[in-house]
Amino acid sequence: MVQEVGISSETAPVVRRPEGTFRIDITFEGTRDAKVRDRHTRVRVTLPSTLAAQLWHQLGEQLEDWEKEAGGKPG
Repeated sequence: MVQEVGISSETAPVVRRPEGTFRIDITFEGTRDAKVRDRHTRVRVTLPSTLAAQLWHQLGEQLEDWEKEAGGKPG
């Protein structure tokens, strides 16, 4: 069984690529949606660089034109 963890965050994820590697580390910090004692949560996802490129394209497909032009800032 897979546990789904939902978090809400108002800060941008931290993205790092360790020197000399073919992977991308993405770290999200936020508040966990579930009712637990400590809701502060950090989720780190490590992807091979090729999958990170696919994710970049998939994210771009989900954005509206104004979001692409404004860098995600309305107006």
